[in-house]
This record gives sequence, C-alpha cells and structure tokens, in this order.
Amino acid sequence: MSASLYIGTSGWSYPTGAGTWKGYFYPAGTKGELEYYSQFFNAVEINSSFYTPINPAYADGWAKKTPPGFKFTAKLWQKFTHPGMYAGTTGELAVISVEDVDKFRRGIEPLASAGKLGALLVQFPPSFADNEINQWTIIAIMNTFKDCPLSFEL
Repeated sequence: MSASLYIGTSGWSYPTGAGTWKGYFYPAGTKGELEYYSQFFNAVEINSSFYTPINPAYADGWAKKTPPGFKFTAKLWQKFTHPGMYAGTTGELAVISVEDVDKFRRGIEPLASAGKLGALLVQFPPSFADNEINQWTIIAIMNTFKDCPLSFEL
C-alpha cells in the first residue's frame, strides 16, 4: 500500500487586507489564482463551505482548473458542527434536514466525481465536550457522510 502526501493551505484566494497574497505569493497581475496555486501545492482546504454549501458550478470549475491528483478538502457546513454560530449569524435554529444534507452533497459532488475530493473536514468549536449528545453528533455525521473520507478536528 502506498501513501500519498498532500500539502496545501486553507484557501487560495486572499485578495485584500493584511493577509492578502497578491504580490507575496501571487505575482502582480495573476488572473488564475487557483491554477497558479496548483502548480506549487497538490491540495487545498475550501473554507467557504463552512459558511454556506458550495455552488456546484464553482466546484466543477475548480475541478477543471486543477491538474490530475489535486485534492480539495471541504470544511463541513457550520450548520452541522457549530449550531450556536449558525443560529447567531442566520437567526435560524440549526435543525438539520435531508434537504440540508442534499444541498451540501450537491456542492461537493463535482469534486467527488472528478476524483478530487480529498476529505470532509468536520471541525468542531473549542467548546465541544465529550458528552452523549456530541458523541451522537459524531456518529450521525459519520453515518450521513460514510461515503466520504472524513477528518475530525475536535
């Protein structure tokens, strides 16, 4: 069995502000940031999927812009892992429905179909404790996304 080593960063586009990559990593005038990024790294984390499910058209474009073997790790939507944060930003309770699962799956499907879905990153807040409710949450996520490689951050 051979192992592959994937190295990447959390995202590839930081266009403005103190953390911009323009002029530091991306040469001035770089238009295709993901294509440029994928010349140096073979993986990247999609952080935006934490805030809202991915638009499938975007995921399809990302898959097409990266070379064979490139992997995307999608952070699981905060509605699944950070119910308090979700409620605070949307004003809605984080009640998970079949439609929510389907919506998230539609977003990652183009990456999975292209063989470019590395894993789903299931990131929990620092307040996540070892208790029965949270144990059931982990089991539910594992059962819901059993066809995807999962990476848990506790």
